[in-house]
Amino acid sequence: MKAAGATFLLMAFVLAGCSLAGDITPPPALATAQAAETLPPATVAPTETAETPAIPSPSVSGTSSPAEPGTIRGVVTNGTPGGSVPKGIAVLLSGFDEDQENYQQSTTVGDDGAYVFIDVPAVADRIYGVTVAYDDVVYFSDGAHLTDSGTPTDLPVTVYETTTDPGALSIERLHVLFDFSVADQVQVIELWVISNSGDRTVVAAPSRGIIEVSLPAGATDLAFEDGSIGDRYIQTSDGFGDTEPVLPGTATSQSIFSYWLPYDGSLTFLRPSDHPINAVVVLLPQTGVTAQGAGLQDLGTQQMSGQAVHAYEGGAFPVGRTLEVELTGQPQEESSTAGGGWTNIAVGLGGLVVLLIITGLWWFRPRVRPSRAEDTTEALLDAIADLDDALDAGRIDVAEHGKRREALKQQLRERMG
Repeated sequence: MKAAGATFLLMAFVLAGCSLAGDITPPPALATAQAAETLPPATVAPTETAETPAIPSPSVSGTSSPAEPGTIRGVVTNGTPGGSVPKGIAVLLSGFDEDQENYQQSTTVGDDGAYVFIDVPAVADRIYGVTVAYDDVVYFSDGAHLTDSGTPTDLPVTVYETTTDPGALSIERLHVLFDFSVADQVQVIELWVISNSGDRTVVAAPSRGIIEVSLPAGATDLAFEDGSIGDRYIQTSDGFGDTEPVLPGTATSQSIFSYWLPYDGSLTFLRPSDHPINAVVVLLPQTGVTAQGAGLQDLGTQQMSGQAVHAYEGGAFPVGRTLEVELTGQPQEESSTAGGGWTNIAVGLGGLVVLLIITGLWWFRPRVRPSRAEDTTEALLDAIADLDDALDAGRIDVAEHGKRREALKQQLRERMG
């Protein structure tokens, strides 16, 4: 598959579809799925109607439930003009109880792309979602609870044709964090949020990355939040390439990586890109080190998880223009000691995510996220993103949005200690 593992994608659509406007609390992110017990195959064929045509009975695995069963249905459509959905394409339904995948059904679509799952257990708080593999890329529906009204739950899925042409890609947001917690060195953590304005999923050409990143001279200890060189990422002559497919839409993919550079009190940081950058955020310790660069606006001190840091914002950078940041000064001792808030916040790549969301700088909602069993932070981040989506769509008023968002942010603060 030209995508992450099935479990990771299942959690991605579950988290993406959990809107707090509907009082749905997403489960923590998963790293691996729990092995499911085998159940007898479904014996009741779906009802043949104009909306849900007769299709093969699904095969089932998972844990059973005494609750009244329900129906989940949908239509798989092709979002690329002229594209079609092959008859018989496989559809996988999965159910998640908190951090466990406890249910699966599989079936195939009919002539018109419709599918239906019957006798689906209506387990309290269980979230269901659907994945479809098309042209070696995995696509996913939103997540939803099974309704208890007897009305079928609809989970449509959109697939796309593929292309190796990356011309429709842009960097929606580029976040760069500089961590000076080690003497004479700086750890650079970059978060690239990627959008695709086209109508085809961009996949990697042979031996090429979809997004290719050059590393500064002298960079060492390259690390990724998800994947490594040899699987998702490939090594290039001056850096690495990311081979994860980028679906059409805004902020549909992300890449988080870090590396170390020598630092003696000054550094010229250069970030070129083969794609336009729509916005930039630069984060530094509160005191001691300052940044300057064309197009950067000093936002001053920001409170992040109870610790003050220094933030800068930049506008759009077209292809051919390099982001240049001049760093000068030495971090003060309280900003880099083991007990300092900056170190506690920025430990590891995942710290960048928490750092951004707590200050309201998390301006995107990637539908695909890395997942780690030990970290429920991802679920909280997705819940906040969904809440923001609900506000933008008018499904929740400003007061309720603010109250719920602050409650989620408090959970993040508590999790970070």
